Amino acid sequence: GDGRREGRAFPGGFRVIGQLGKSFILVESPDGLVMVDQHAAHEALNFKRLMESREAGGGAQSQDLAVPLVMERTPGEVARISRIKDVLHSLGMRVDEFGPAEIVVRGVPAGLAGDPGAVEEIVDRLLETPGMDAGDLLHGLVAAIACRSSIKANQALSMPEMEALLRDLLEEGVTHCPHGRPVVVNLDWGEIRKRFGR
Repeated sequence: GDGRREGRAFPGGFRVIGQLGKSFILVESPDGLVMVDQHAAHEALNFKRLMESREAGGGAQSQDLAVPLVMERTPGEVARISRIKDVLHSLGMRVDEFGPAEIVVRGVPAGLAGDPGAVEEIVDRLLETPGMDAGDLLHGLVAAIACRSSIKANQALSMPEMEALLRDLLEEGVTHCPHGRPVVVNLDWGEIRKRFGR
């Protein structure tokens, strides 16, 4: 052969062709071309799994921080965190009051242990939305965790990584990321032929 690796075929006739701009996975399908937004796709999968693990009662896996993160916040914010810490715990974030104007983060969801910036960002996001009910809070928090622990745009992926993502997408059937953006865009044969005037 010429050394060019052909992506393997998946049930339904899908095959990864390659990556575009380190952000989109190009997939051949029986109907034409499928473009997958790698960040939105991975985020949608992470979101679905986090929600399912929480609903199953298992809660998200929590990982201890080697050094607990102490954050200074106003007394009102500290009181707010203390009211929602049970929801946080169920998602793998172990947060407690640490005095009248400080909170301490002792554990985070497993996917975020190496990302201290994400922890502060998520806590601040919770504090900025005081009117949220538990459902909105949960959706926003899970979306933030899913986003920070996902494959990013502008990240080169190997063929096996792209194929694993495609396999998961086909199995899980997610269509939109938690922010409502589409995960895939289809370009069907009719449209492709029309573009070429055929």
